[in-house]
Amino acid sequence: MMDYHLYSITGDRDYNEDYVTADVSESRSCFVVCDGLGGQGKGDQAARLVAESIQRSFREDYVPDGFFEKAVTDAEQELMRQKHLRGLKREMMTTLVSLVIDGNRARCCHAGDSRMYYFTDGVLIRRTMDHSVPQMLANSGEIREKKIRFHPDRNRLLKVLGTDWDGMEAEVSDEMSTGAGTSFLLCTDGFWECVDERIMQKLLRKTKTAGEWVEQMGAYARKHAIAGKMDNASAIGIRIG
Repeated sequence: MMDYHLYSITGDRDYNEDYVTADVSESRSCFVVCDGLGGQGKGDQAARLVAESIQRSFREDYVPDGFFEKAVTDAEQELMRQKHLRGLKREMMTTLVSLVIDGNRARCCHAGDSRMYYFTDGVLIRRTMDHSVPQMLANSGEIREKKIRFHPDRNRLLKVLGTDWDGMEAEVSDEMSTGAGTSFLLCTDGFWECVDERIMQKLLRKTKTAGEWVEQMGAYARKHAIAGKMDNASAIGIRIG
């Protein structure tokens, strides 16, 4: 049995450039979180276009092998087509994190610094690695992992959708099992910057539903916003019983 909850708030920004969506059935489900790049303009349009394109591919053309490779490529090609039609260069870019659950297996795809966290029995097993300058510095040992959240270059991304590219920008994960006690969190940087992994696990163990888990993390994020300013913050929590 799967329980899920979608969450998205504007925070202290003028408008919300995040987009979250879920397509859930008894046999398989697709979840998407996108974070449009606000500093470049029209990020909200990019986020919605990409998310809706992936969900359309999931409904109409889903096959287990190679789904993300085709769906994300199609989404990015449509995004670039729209940019060219409008004469845009730096505008209309977005991060992406998406999860497909198909029976007892799951696979994730991401680009940028929107993340997926994978838990078993309340314990964090792994997360996606950001395509960002601070993540690169952490991977090389120049900074500690926990410093990513507060690094001055945390918004410098190395991969996003909506740039000229030679191939698919997004990274596809290996398969993950989805037995009882499995949980997933997909979220934007405005969410995970304010909620560290210790709190994620603590609240996961404390709560009984995906809604309680995500809403309590959201309340924590609002209370602990960096410099008192809340960014757009979005998440999807999924719990499998």
